[in-house]
Amino acid sequence: MTSKNRLIPLASLICVCIFLTLLAIRIGCFEKPIDIPTDIPPIAEKEQWFTIYQNNQKIGYSHRVLDIMEDGYHYFDLTFIRIKAFEMIQDMKITSNGDLRTDLSLSKFRFELQSNKFRYNIIGTIEDNKLEFYINDEKNVIELESPIYLPMSVVEAAFSIQSLTKDNKQQFLIFDPITMQNQPVTVSLGGNEILSIMGKNIMTTKVKVDYSNLSQVSWVSSDGLVVKEKAPMGLMLVQVTEQDALEKINQENIQDIGSSFSIPSNLMIDNPETIQSVQYEITGISNKLSVNGSRQTLIGNQLIINKETLSEILTPPTENTIPFLKPSKFIQSDHPKIIDQVNQIISHNDSPQLKIQKLLKWIYDHIKKQPVMSVPNALETLTNKMGDCNEHAVLMAAFARAAGIPSQIETGLVYLNGRFYYHAWNVVFIGQWITVDSTLNQMPADVFHIRLVRGNMRAQIDIMSIIGKLELKIIHCR
Repeated sequence: MTSKNRLIPLASLICVCIFLTLLAIRIGCFEKPIDIPTDIPPIAEKEQWFTIYQNNQKIGYSHRVLDIMEDGYHYFDLTFIRIKAFEMIQDMKITSNGDLRTDLSLSKFRFELQSNKFRYNIIGTIEDNKLEFYINDEKNVIELESPIYLPMSVVEAAFSIQSLTKDNKQQFLIFDPITMQNQPVTVSLGGNEILSIMGKNIMTTKVKVDYSNLSQVSWVSSDGLVVKEKAPMGLMLVQVTEQDALEKINQENIQDIGSSFSIPSNLMIDNPETIQSVQYEITGISNKLSVNGSRQTLIGNQLIINKETLSEILTPPTENTIPFLKPSKFIQSDHPKIIDQVNQIISHNDSPQLKIQKLLKWIYDHIKKQPVMSVPNALETLTNKMGDCNEHAVLMAAFARAAGIPSQIETGLVYLNGRFYYHAWNVVFIGQWITVDSTLNQMPADVFHIRLVRGNMRAQIDIMSIIGKLELKIIHCR
């Protein structure tokens, strides 16, 4: 296995985030804005098929249906995508369906993402402004300030509001299936354009959606249907016939996304782990990122990273680090399978430093390095024994926390063979925060790990806004 394949950077997760962002906007769970009328007229049944393109090459299809029921509506959305990452083909199927009341408020839903052996499943019901949902059979409850509405698309909903003009934007709150939180979406109108859709020229209106630092443009027909969508990463959805949508995908023409999410280095580094300090010139970062702090110092556009030194003087977790001992939805450090595996790897008398070294080595040796098109999940990673850098990072966070050591996930760039790739790793608290990488088995990690964000999936999504904008240059190494 080559060193590039050993790394398997963050490209798969970036794709998942963008595709789920697209889906969230298209099926449009959102909390009702004040100015949507309460007397919503009945909606006609509809069915649409779309072909999904990446840089003009077909990579999938989407099927959307709305049926009328006696007490409301039933919606269905199926999206199939085929991705090539580091010469490996990955298929991802996203299914969303549920019921709407007569006022279009959402009463129940099911969301499922399937890829390889990985499954991300959400089943939910909404009643009395309370959302009760299960993620892979784990129960969660969220209090809502108002009902959740889903008129098949935020774009179509906003387009139907008479007050929406070029000078008057509308803001919605959509329910993000990645972060399980409401996120703001701003919708604005653009100009008109005639498009050829299924052999017919139709007049459309452009509608722009700004969401989580990403922008998407939709073309809406005069009857309020989205017929075309343009999204980040060269993605395009166009309404077609069922036959065209289901036409075979020529996977030989699919662009490999592995190198798409990378930045060329101005210098070749032979032995990154031997470098103690490096100075970069970095531009294109946003104020939402966490570039400054800990081993990284950012002054203007000059970034200095110093390699950490492991200390023999260890202090127990502090008040500020104790929260990073707790389990979360995707870092199930309290699960019996996680705890049992950790207890097989480490000994009770091991020092915190030795525990981390053993845990790193076990993940490095036992988790197959393979791109995974799914939402990272520590328990599934342990079960399936495969994943890219994000699966390694969530499992390492779960292992460390189960061992009583605070841990967080960091995401940023890492150098490999003349390029910087988007990548994920961890920091662990053993008297001080130390950067570690279970994908590369490094403790501390080399100074060519450039942190851009630290935190959960919400923080990682912020990276999407700088892809293609960030510029990096190595100034000095020692």
